Amino acid sequence: MSRAQGKHTQRDPNAPEAVPLSGVPREAGPSTRQPDPDTPEGSYIGVSDHQIPGGQNHIVNPVTTRQKVPVAAGRPEFRGMMAHGVDAPAGHHDRDIHDQAKAAVPDHLPAAEKIHPIPVIVVAQAGGEETILAASPRHFTLQASTGEAVRICGIDRTRIAVLLLNEYAGTSGSATGNIRFAQRETDLVGGGGALLPWVSNSYLKLDTQSELYAISADSSTPVISVIQEFEQKW
Repeated sequence: MSRAQGKHTQRDPNAPEAVPLSGVPREAGPSTRQPDPDTPEGSYIGVSDHQIPGGQNHIVNPVTTRQKVPVAAGRPEFRGMMAHGVDAPAGHHDRDIHDQAKAAVPDHLPAAEKIHPIPVIVVAQAGGEETILAASPRHFTLQASTGEAVRICGIDRTRIAVLLLNEYAGTSGSATGNIRFAQRETDLVGGGGALLPWVSNSYLKLDTQSELYAISADSSTPVISVIQEFEQKW
């Protein structure tokens, strides 16, 4: 016999019927009798009032009574003497006491009259330094195209313009007397740069503050006139 078979054995049909806890034999067929809550049977099935919370009145905490904080009644305004028997000055107690303090009304100065702006173009700063225009005329004899370029002006922030004139008068032969100039010396290699022809009879004006180099465009050695214009403090 296994352990399971030993625990759940078949009931003997000749065994006497079990008697309920109430001591009353169980009747055959459906029963409508309700167990008595005060008997062990009612306690066994959980209908006793002693085991169900709320089934009977229990002792509970007393209801807490909220007490208000005692507030002393406001005393009337004192209009007699001040501390140590000193009389109050005139007008010291003229203001009445109110239940709620009134908000203070700020006292501001009246706003200034609005000024409408007028557009103004500043032509010259007041009290500025006075300046004058100055010129520095020079001339240079240039080398042939196989030579080295000549710097005819340097870098100058105060300079306004540079004027150039080719003074070559023109002679017989293959030489033309033309001049080539550029901002960098390397730009004149291989016939580079800008052309200043000998046939020009007026100055060429350049608004520049950088340096310039010049060289002859052929085997001639022309002369170039250079005028630098400056703005100097007076």
